[in-house]
Amino acid sequence: MEEEKAANNIVRKIDDAKNDVKRYNVLLEEEKKARTEIRRKIKNENLKNSELELELDEREQYFLTEMQKKLLDVVNEKQRLELEIRQEREKYLALLSEQLNRVRLNCDDSTYSTGSLTESSVLSASHPCASDSQTSTPQTISSIDTATNSAVTKVETVQPRQGVSPSYTASEHHAVVKAEHKLNKLLQEHAEAAKEAEENERLCAQLSEKLKKVGEEAFLNRAQVVKMKENLQIINSKMDNLDSSMEGSYSSIMTPCRSIDLSSSTYRDRVKDAKAASKNDSQ
Repeated sequence: MEEEKAANNIVRKIDDAKNDVKRYNVLLEEEKKARTEIRRKIKNENLKNSELELELDEREQYFLTEMQKKLLDVVNEKQRLELEIRQEREKYLALLSEQLNRVRLNCDDSTYSTGSLTESSVLSASHPCASDSQTSTPQTISSIDTATNSAVTKVETVQPRQGVSPSYTASEHHAVVKAEHKLNKLLQEHAEAAKEAEENERLCAQLSEKLKKVGEEAFLNRAQVVKMKENLQIINSKMDNLDSSMEGSYSSIMTPCRSIDLSSSTYRDRVKDAKAASKNDSQ
């Protein structure tokens, strides 16, 4: 009876061990499947990431080149427009200066002509008096004196008429001063535009430097991406080695199970033989 109990206990333990081995085998299979699924997902994600990184690098390079082209086009167009504006301003300033010189010359000519007119009128008024005084009697001399006096009074009364010319020159002078102020204002605006153009050129130079730095950073980022790809390859190789080692351990676990099955079957045969022998002895 004790031997039978011991045999039953041993058989029960063997069955439990077999069940545990089966359960462990199922768990190992599930773990293996999960590991292969995870590895497959990791490979797919790595492929997707590498494709996305390559696409992003290509887009970044394309956008950088397009931005640099557009920037250069804008800078060239701006310089061309600024050059045209400068040329137009220079032409306009030259035209204004020429018109100003003409106005000044006209003012000088008008003042000179008014002065000559007064002198000629005085001379024409005095010459008839001299000719009449040479050929006339004392009565005529007195009449000539009265005539000369009236002529002088006429000349003196004409002077306010000649006063129109100073008013004319004053208006011309006012126009000249106004034109000079306008010319100075345009020259000041031209100088400010030149300073602004220099400032824009400086800003364009700074922007080109920033674009150059962005290109260098993009190059460094590509180098980092290449390094990350190498690290991923190393990790994948390590995972492959780990899978192979796990498969080896799984095979080593399966072989003792088979030995346990064989030993348990032989032990059962022995127990059956012992029971049959004990029955024969009792009979």
